[in-house]
Amino acid sequence: MQTIAQYDNGRLEVNLDPAGQFTNASPEAIFEGCGFIPEWFAIESNNPDISAVEVIEKYYAHGGGWVPFGQGKWEFKDDGTLQYPEDPSLPPYITFRHNDEQVTIYAYGITRIGDEVARLD
Repeated sequence: MQTIAQYDNGRLEVNLDPAGQFTNASPEAIFEGCGFIPEWFAIESNNPDISAVEVIEKYYAHGGGWVPFGQGKWEFKDDGTLQYPEDPSLPPYITFRHNDEQVTIYAYGITRIGDEVARLD
C-alpha cells in the first residue's frame, strides 16, 4: 500500500508492507518498527546530492554508519523478503526510493540499499 509518512522535517512516500505479511498490524505499528530510519530519509528527500548510504552515514554516525554484512549470503526474493542461510526469512516493513536508489527496512533495524544489507540498531 502506497502511503505518505509525514514528519516535522519532511515527508516520504513509501510502499507499506510490500510483501503483505503484516496485514494485522496498523501502519503506525509498522512505522514504529522502522525506528528513526524513515525520518532521516524524509529530511533528505529533496536533496538530490546525497546518496542513501550518505544519509545513513550522516544520521547514524554514532552507531557506526553504513556497515554491510553477509555479502554474497543474502537471498533477495521477488517480494522484497530477505533470507539469510539458516535464519527465518524477513519480510519488508517498508520500501521507498531515495533519488534513484531502492531502500528497504526490515525488523531488527536491518536495512537494504541496493544489494547491500546492514543492521542499524
